[in-house]
Amino acid sequence: MHSFFRSTILLLALGLSTSAWAQEDERKSREERRALKMSEVDNQSNMSEAYRQAAHEKRLESINRAKEMLKGGQLSGEAKAKVQFRLAEMYFEEGRFYYFNEMQGYQKQYDDCFNGIPKGCDVNKLKPDNSVSQKWQKNAIRLYDDILRNYPQYQRADQVLFFLGSAYQEINEPDKAKTQFVRLTSEYSQSSYVPQAYVQIGEYFFDRNKAYEALQAYTQAAKYKNSPNYGFAVYKQSWCFYNVGEYDEAIQGMKEVVRYSQVQQEQNGAAPMLQDEALKDLVRFFADAGDMQEAENYFRSLGKEELYNKMLKRLARMYFDQGKFNQSITTYRKLIAENANAPEAPNYQNEIINAYQKMNEKEQTLNEIQKLLKNYGKNSAWAAQNSANPDAIRKAQNYVEDALRRVAVNYNNEAKKTGFW
Repeated sequence: MHSFFRSTILLLALGLSTSAWAQEDERKSREERRALKMSEVDNQSNMSEAYRQAAHEKRLESINRAKEMLKGGQLSGEAKAKVQFRLAEMYFEEGRFYYFNEMQGYQKQYDDCFNGIPKGCDVNKLKPDNSVSQKWQKNAIRLYDDILRNYPQYQRADQVLFFLGSAYQEINEPDKAKTQFVRLTSEYSQSSYVPQAYVQIGEYFFDRNKAYEALQAYTQAAKYKNSPNYGFAVYKQSWCFYNVGEYDEAIQGMKEVVRYSQVQQEQNGAAPMLQDEALKDLVRFFADAGDMQEAENYFRSLGKEELYNKMLKRLARMYFDQGKFNQSITTYRKLIAENANAPEAPNYQNEIINAYQKMNEKEQTLNEIQKLLKNYGKNSAWAAQNSANPDAIRKAQNYVEDALRRVAVNYNNEAKKTGFW
């Protein structure tokens, strides 16, 4: 073993073609966890393009009919307010339709620029053009304002206020938007739109890092347990607690989001987006709370082995990125112990090596490299078990070669001392 190990190191040190050490780049590119925004939960991305286009064309026809009805001057009072409100709603939806198109175009422009098309393009200078969508929203705002001014007793004034606030959000005037939402909660406390208004007030303060004010608003929203916004309100409550270091409250809140999401999924097949996000965030919360055992117990209690393994992987990566290398090593060893013949096992062993190297534990690093070579080399039991998975075999070999190269470059003297030379 030592002879082969030494020969391989010599070949690598003398210039064996190397693959880029992509592992560090991959680690740097890992997602930074952040809280979802309400606009990301409630958008048009889940609609088919054909559906969006058909709805757009139908709206244009309805807009023309509504404008004709208002043009004659025959409508007045509640009847006129009703048509104006319907027209404003359609303007609002058209604004969202064009905003979605604008952002799709901006994303393509950004991707092209990032890839050097056209040559010399600077992504930092790119900005989306939202002029068309904002024009539609301003038309909606004009009508909403007109209804509230001329028909203060309109029976749907609470809805008018909510959509007026939403339209101000769409044209990036958050202060004016918040004013409408606050007015809604105070003047129409029995409105079905109050929970949504509190969520939007919470979003306003959350975006400005005002955790206490945001928490107050989300807490008000979470009182309405039958509201479709309940899960999201609790989700953002948890983030408020997390941001001020109250990890126990944050964890309990996210557990409630998972429970609530599971119930919703069972009852009406609701998309598990919020549940997935909550489970991911729970890993971070558990990691920062420093309670790995509770994390393991909780994810095991969900009764889904796949979820448990995903949690361990996220936790191990997170510990590594936080510089908690001993905890990362412990977690990767748990993953290996769960299934030593898993296709990903060589990767876990490789991360253990990376962690020891980060701690400058040179002798231990060499010992772990030996394990990598012995347990996941071409002639290992693991390789035999995964012989039908050439991609896994190739990755394992890359890990072995990169690890040996590391010894050649960094641990020459230590390798000699420990008998590898």
